[in-house]
Amino acid sequence: MENTSPIIVEVVKNDEKQTVTKESEQNTMPTEFYTMSGVTIKNIQKDATNTLKISDKIKVMEDVATNVPIDRKKITLTLDYYKKMEIGKSYYLYLRHSTSGDNYVPSNAFLSKYPVSKVPKNELFLAENNAIYHLENTDYQDLYADLYAKILQQNEETE
Repeated sequence: MENTSPIIVEVVKNDEKQTVTKESEQNTMPTEFYTMSGVTIKNIQKDATNTLKISDKIKVMEDVATNVPIDRKKITLTLDYYKKMEIGKSYYLYLRHSTSGDNYVPSNAFLSKYPVSKVPKNELFLAENNAIYHLENTDYQDLYADLYAKILQQNEETE
């Protein structure tokens, strides 16, 4: 992840704005969904762009939308059971600048966000019954958990 990510930062999430787009009202499934999360940079581990500073506020696009009304139910739309960042919590993010706007996107949709505080594995992802609409399977979850453990250990050693 370090090699493929031009930006590695520690952030705290401040706010969010969700976008869900449908081709028409008759279409039940959205064609696009995301949450634009506002974060403040707390620490910079890598910035190949040399444009970021500590305390900068940036926008990060997450591939998830919650409480979306579909067929009279409110569901979460997500990729790989991805769980969005929570307001007020801190995360390590592996990012690149977006090609479609003045924001940042994860270098890898699934392996680019890790809570700073240790979190049990079952809280890292959305539970299957909470994410009715997902696009892939859970093969990445063990890999993610392994990487998360290594990242926490590395950051403990450098503090």
